[in-house]
Amino acid sequence: MLGALQDAWFLAVNHLAATTPSLHAPVRLFADDGVALFALILLANWWWARRTTRPSSAGGAPDPSADAALTAALWAPLATLLALAVNQPLVGSFAEARPYTVFPHAFTLVAHSTDYSFPSDHGVMAGAVAAGVL
Repeated sequence: MLGALQDAWFLAVNHLAATTPSLHAPVRLFADDGVALFALILLANWWWARRTTRPSSAGGAPDPSADAALTAALWAPLATLLALAVNQPLVGSFAEARPYTVFPHAFTLVAHSTDYSFPSDHGVMAGAVAAGVL
């Protein structure tokens, strides 16, 4: 039953994708350059933490919250890389086929990948960046 529901959801989303050409360019851009976008978000997060706080080492009274914000901003990219490193063995252990191999007539916007589809690198990276920024 879960497989049929999963198939129905995929086909519904795939139909929506096929019938909304105005979204094709931004989705392609995210698929191709999402990694750069995540890097920019992490860089902006560090820049914001650096500009809006004054760490205790900058002089004045120690501010533990400022130190924590800067530390978190610096750890966020490393945590994102760690999440991707942990994800890679999981992808192979789940071995979930990509939808276009199950549904050969599915609408696709980007070149087919040869690895498995779950857990998604883009999804793991988005979650790690969001958690790091939060």
